[in-house]
Amino acid sequence: RARERRVAVAARRRRDAAALHARRRAQRRQQPTSTWRDGILAWLQGGGSSSGGSDYHGDDDDDDDEIGDDWILDDEPDEEVAQASETLSEESSVEGDAYDVDRTQLSLEFETLIELAGHTAVGNSAEVVAIFETLPVELRAIAMEVLMQATVFVGFPRVTTIGQAIAAKELVPVDLILEESNASGQAANRGLDHFETVYGPGVRKMRLKLESYHPDLHKWFLDFVHGRVMARGGLRLRDREICAIVMCMGQDTAPVLAAHIRAAMRLGVTRQEILRVLERCEEFWGEEQVRLALGLLGLLERNFNLSPG
Repeated sequence: RARERRVAVAARRRRDAAALHARRRAQRRQQPTSTWRDGILAWLQGGGSSSGGSDYHGDDDDDDDEIGDDWILDDEPDEEVAQASETLSEESSVEGDAYDVDRTQLSLEFETLIELAGHTAVGNSAEVVAIFETLPVELRAIAMEVLMQATVFVGFPRVTTIGQAIAAKELVPVDLILEESNASGQAANRGLDHFETVYGPGVRKMRLKLESYHPDLHKWFLDFVHGRVMARGGLRLRDREICAIVMCMGQDTAPVLAAHIRAAMRLGVTRQEILRVLERCEEFWGEEQVRLALGLLGLLERNFNLSPG
């Protein structure tokens, strides 16, 4: 009987918490949206409509949390981005392996890249293995880079599970795997270079924001996320941003998704390609997440003058 009472109390607490959460959501819907955070919240709660949402226009220097300044950066095109991308790829490539592969000249087809990133993000090992089996052997090491990147976006447990399925079928020859080794200081410097190349002016404020969350989070962001993962060779920088968009889509991380959409456009991904990426993500994340992402893209275009591409 005592156990039954505990169960009943726990159930009542869950109901009370759910009711409180619902009331707070209703209250937030009625509040004016003057900051980027509130604008994103209104967009999420409003269903991603391209006509609704925010009073924020991207020029408010008094934004309390400065998320608009930190995560959504300038619109100026950078003519050196493409050259920097090639330089990073060349510096990270491995020469003289058994297959004599010039990795800087290889890339996955656009649709294959989306499929691989999506199935990896949702943990569909069977589909990832099927994609690997259809790829020429020299492209499988490139495809492995999508899995390596996924450690940042969906975590090690999911990636190692998929990696085990690929290894079990011996789909990627050891000689083709791109292995890099950087000292911690080198990785941090490389991460900062990559960070500035991809996001452009405004990175200092982003770094300060990350450091305000936790000093070590900022260090990990530069050393591991950008220095050891995102700046790796094997994938073009624009392809990495496409993968980032696909992997972020279903995780309710609108500011981060917005940052990667902006970064992709800085690196030459067109609006039509972005729309195609979002459309294809219905297969992995569902119609509702696609609708929300399209609403976010519309919000960015209205408030931050994204190039139509």
